[in-house]
Amino acid sequence: MAEPGYTVILPAHDEEATIGRALAAMGAGDDAAHRQVIVACNACADRTAQVARQAAPGAEVFEMAEGGKWRALNAAMERARHDIVFIVDADVEVSAAALDAMAAVLAGEDVWAVSPAVEFDMAGTDAWVRAYYRVFARHPYMHNGVGGCGVYGLSAEGCRRIGRFPPVTSDDGYVRVLLDRSRQLRLRQADDGTPVVSKVRPPRRLGELLKAEARWRNGDRELRGEAGALPSRKRVVPGMVRRGMVHPLDFAAYAAIKIMGRVLARLRPNNTDAAWHKDETSRG
Repeated sequence: MAEPGYTVILPAHDEEATIGRALAAMGAGDDAAHRQVIVACNACADRTAQVARQAAPGAEVFEMAEGGKWRALNAAMERARHDIVFIVDADVEVSAAALDAMAAVLAGEDVWAVSPAVEFDMAGTDAWVRAYYRVFARHPYMHNGVGGCGVYGLSAEGCRRIGRFPPVTSDDGYVRVLLDRSRQLRLRQADDGTPVVSKVRPPRRLGELLKAEARWRNGDRELRGEAGALPSRKRVVPGMVRRGMVHPLDFAAYAAIKIMGRVLARLRPNNTDAAWHKDETSRG
């Protein structure tokens, strides 16, 4: 049976250090007739486009001067040749086998959006970051629906319902909120048992994690404006502590970072119209 055709979009802003790694992980340099790869270089001041063209000669690489990840996504979606579309962050690694497995699911009628499981690369992180991600990795958010792993795929129906992305920081959050949760899937393994995962490098230091937490918090506010409301947030982490899933000291660090991030978010609102928001410490 032929593999379902799909398009992979990598939006990128000054990602010369990571774009080659991301393209190599998915085998973008290989000749795959069922896969179209698009690199949307958005307001780049470095060699992102040149590195992408060298790493994947068969990919479509285009450059646009006007900043904003949402603009890059909309421009790339217009160039997609396939009904199934994946959005992959330029600093995330996901294999061709994982993309193929998710595409097979999206080719059916039941699933409109899919994300893989996630593997957090904690090398070089400080104790605060490690504590935070020991909690976050076990949070129900990371096991249900799409988001949080730098990769998500949309079926033809999912693309139709999303339409054009609005000016929000969290595009995966927008998908998660807009599409029916029963139509979203976190695919952990393929039919043959092969793991379906993405590799994500979190911020390495507490200061960068706090900035990221503030961006995420402001992203939630943007989603309330665009999508009307966010799903209710249950206080699940204390329950995870009671059930022995999370160590109390990890919970204390996680809660402290959440509180500090909320304060910082009020002082540093996102600028979705121009600047990209990303952590530089994980780009090494």
